[in-house]
Amino acid sequence: MKVFYRKINHGIEVLRCFQEDSEIWIPAEIDGLPVVRIGDYAFSGNYEKEGSFEVWEDSLYQGRDLPAYCGERVEAVHFPEKAEAIGRYAFYGCRNLKALFFRNRLLQLGAGIFTGCRGRMEIEITFEENREPISCLREICGEIRYELDVTCKQENGEILSYLIFPEHYEEAVENTPARILFTQHHGSGNHYRQCFFQRKIKYEEYDRQFPLAEAQESMEVLAGIVYGRLRYPTGLTEQKREMYVRFGRNHSLELALVFGDWDTLDGLRLMEKEKMFTEEAFDGAMKKASDNRKEEVLSYLMEARRKLFPPKRKTFEL
Repeated sequence: MKVFYRKINHGIEVLRCFQEDSEIWIPAEIDGLPVVRIGDYAFSGNYEKEGSFEVWEDSLYQGRDLPAYCGERVEAVHFPEKAEAIGRYAFYGCRNLKALFFRNRLLQLGAGIFTGCRGRMEIEITFEENREPISCLREICGEIRYELDVTCKQENGEILSYLIFPEHYEEAVENTPARILFTQHHGSGNHYRQCFFQRKIKYEEYDRQFPLAEAQESMEVLAGIVYGRLRYPTGLTEQKREMYVRFGRNHSLELALVFGDWDTLDGLRLMEKEKMFTEEAFDGAMKKASDNRKEEVLSYLMEARRKLFPPKRKTFEL
């Protein structure tokens, strides 16, 4: 990897990176100074086309024999530990951006940072022990209308929470007789994106949105929400825990079919732990696993079914 950068008051600002891969780890230090900022349009493919490198005459550059890491080539970005800010339109036009990894000292986001980004995105935030538990997640949620899968971690790697913010969009609907337009909201994502106070996640408010999501979202989204809150129950009250478990038991077959498609057995193990399975759910999930030749899933389901619903012993009367 090559880096195009400049020195600022308290560290390094990265202006452009050059590499072949679609996933990048931005260096923590350059020339002995910490990388603290990502510049305006740093990953935008449109910016380079305008010949804008010429405006950075005071910048330093580590070679340019690799393609620019920008535009549709950008898929996953790991920010350095001391990164504090990302400039304006940094990911402008990055249609394939899928994942961002950073620490909660990253709080400053420039205007239009995700303009042109599309599709589901994974966000992983590491919360530092000696810092207030705030982050820029609220601002990211405000910028991206597509589904966000958010993992909050401690410095030791322990997961604090796994949250899904569903997709949402607005539509202008015309009332022709009255000659007016009104805005109609689709999806529960807008409500989930209001679950913050002073940049802190309000878990109780997040859980309060689930009945709305249940009425509007797909089973794939609902399964992710249920799994995240029960598996990593930070801020989860007993009342809301019962709500999620009750939903799982009432939709046992649908959940089992979704979890059976996951790359891990975690969702199915959660169902077993919380006693969500019905015999119908086992039968349906096992049939799908057999049809899809998912031997590990099928083996797990058969063993779990045997434990939860042991076969009845036959008795004979003479």
